[in-house]
Amino acid sequence: MRARKRHKVIHYYYDNGGKPRKEIPLGSDYALAVKLWAEIETAKKDTKPSVITFRYVAERYIRDVIPTKSPTTQKDNMRELDRLYKFFDNPPAPLEEIEPIHIRQYLDQREAKSRANREKALFSHIWNKAREWGYTSRSNPCLGVKGNKEVGRKEIYIEDDLYNAVYQAASVPLREAMDMSYLTGQRTSDVLKMRENDVVNGMLQIR
Repeated sequence: MRARKRHKVIHYYYDNGGKPRKEIPLGSDYALAVKLWAEIETAKKDTKPSVITFRYVAERYIRDVIPTKSPTTQKDNMRELDRLYKFFDNPPAPLEEIEPIHIRQYLDQREAKSRANREKALFSHIWNKAREWGYTSRSNPCLGVKGNKEVGRKEIYIEDDLYNAVYQAASVPLREAMDMSYLTGQRTSDVLKMRENDVVNGMLQIR
């Protein structure tokens, strides 16, 4: 999805490729633009490719998962995906060939260490969705790979061993909140705002 700023307003476009390049206007509302982008992509993705790549799964994540998140998280995720594509889509990386060493290499090559941790968290959630959707049965390559050390931040990246230790000792409400955060990929602040009436027709609606 391309973005252009005109008269202090950002407009979004679907890149339809071709020569000359053809673009479909998606409007200036970011959340709506992502939804329209997802609808166009869904119409184009009728068949499953012989090799499942990270980008293929990430694009389904954009279509099916990101529109359910808050507008702020949507923008963060799209920026994070741009970074992930530069490593895992240049050239396109088949899911079956991504190993923990590649996650470590990604973290090491990023100069913005704290942002790399956020990107790793997004990658991990995309991988978990790939398993859920049946694209792979392999373990999440992020498991056991420590995030970058963050200095001078009140917020820290929680490693799997610490997460599991807290989960085992947590009360039922806290476990449920942790499950919601893990399954939805939402920020803690967004999870705490969720209410029963956010569930419509069996689907959690996030605004």
